[in-house]
Amino acid sequence: MKAVVITRLGGPDVLQVKDAPEPTPSENQELVRVQTGGVNFADTMTMHGGYPGAPKPPLTAGREF
Repeated sequence: MKAVVITRLGGPDVLQVKDAPEPTPSENQELVRVQTGGVNFADTMTMHGGYPGAPKPPLTAGREF
């Protein structure tokens, strides 16, 4: 699968599409195929370091799910 990764703090140039391992659902979970995703306001704030205490890059964008 592919993932949009925030590689470091900065502007849109810090986003990279990378291969990521397909997750394995646990018992009582479902795996959902996502065709498209967006970079939302929370992702943008994270890219710019706007959330104190947020995880440090690299991290996967796409909080709308």
